[in-house]
Amino acid sequence: MLFKSQRKVYLDICKQYIECNISLDEFWNIYSKDKKMIKDIEKIKQKNEYYYPIEYYIASLKGNTPGFFGIVDLQRTVHNYLVYHNIEHRIIVKELPLYDKWNKIIPNYLSGDYRVYLMLEKYDSNKNKPNVHYNKWLLEQFKFEKYRPRWMHYSEWPIENGIPLIFQYQTGFPNNYDFIEYHFVREDGTKVVIEQYD
Repeated sequence: MLFKSQRKVYLDICKQYIECNISLDEFWNIYSKDKKMIKDIEKIKQKNEYYYPIEYYIASLKGNTPGFFGIVDLQRTVHNYLVYHNIEHRIIVKELPLYDKWNKIIPNYLSGDYRVYLMLEKYDSNKNKPNVHYNKWLLEQFKFEKYRPRWMHYSEWPIENGIPLIFQYQTGFPNNYDFIEYHFVREDGTKVVIEQYD
């Protein structure tokens, strides 16, 4: 059984994190080492069907902080934990609002690549243009010769100096092959090959 005073400490730590009064590293250092805190937050998570991605657990075991999407799920879970316990707070962390803002706009062939979220945010600068505008802009940035890549997993579109390379072709299609090569070309004609395995 968790004492109220202990939960109050957990709630305070969560509020400090979501409002950016402590860093992700500071929060993660406390959270990942406190099994009672994890268990208390996990109860809320299960009730609301939020889940931690596999990378989140792996990071926890290694003591490392999770990547972009793991951080998003962590922040959503922390936010929900605070809401469940009626703790007033402001979401000041950047990853969760960024994800929610752009997730419906980013097409499938670019899904799973956090760099696309950052590119959109940098380009947008709070201009609030229609979604069609951003879709057109993404097509201008991520060029392809005949068709878009169909990734076996998440997008690994190579980006160099902030500029995506041009997609040429792939050697197979997901569900039909367990190894696919994705061929890209730079503006100077040199080629880059990305490999994905099932």
